[in-house]
Amino acid sequence: CKGLDDLRPDDYMTDVLTDKAVEFLRASAAGCGGKPFFLVLSHYAVHQPLGAPAGLVEKYRSLPTTDHDNAVYAAMLEKVDDSVGRIAATLGELGIEQDTMVVFTSDNGGLSPKSTSNYPLMGGKSFCYEAAMRVPLIVKWPAAVPAGRRESTRTVAVDFLPTWLEAAGVKPPKDLPLDGVSLLGLLTEGHRPADRPIFFHHPH
Repeated sequence: CKGLDDLRPDDYMTDVLTDKAVEFLRASAAGCGGKPFFLVLSHYAVHQPLGAPAGLVEKYRSLPTTDHDNAVYAAMLEKVDDSVGRIAATLGELGIEQDTMVVFTSDNGGLSPKSTSNYPLMGGKSFCYEAAMRVPLIVKWPAAVPAGRRESTRTVAVDFLPTWLEAAGVKPPKDLPLDGVSLLGLLTEGHRPADRPIFFHHPH
């Protein structure tokens, strides 16, 4: 892969991608002169095939078992948590945390029962139940989004593009139809978008 040709056999991909993201943030802050930048960091974790550093896996194997008793899965989650922490710390270090919108989400729920439990939600990835499509969506933008607010409005991933365009003050090309709606008013002022049907296609 371009940009990943210096990998070593014992490198962990979540760490490597985070390293590359941090490098990008530093270069953008130094070279863009205050201009906006856009970074998508899509980890392979947490996803099958499961794999994590042995020492971290052992840490979770030594804990009491619960519904979530997959030690490798837990170790992978910790690595993603570490990544998010490093990104946030880098934004703070560069002095751009206040003006940067950070969105944390997932494309689907956990693979159940093979990898994890989605309790109390039913089902998991590839199911038509709630655990397949109800995923974390956390937005942090200190300069514009009030901290600590919880929102029950249904959203879908196609809402991100119109939201980011409006946040950046960019109008989409007239020949580019947008399936989603901007959530900027919801995030900043609590103004809910008009109710609408949201469709999910499960051809399994």
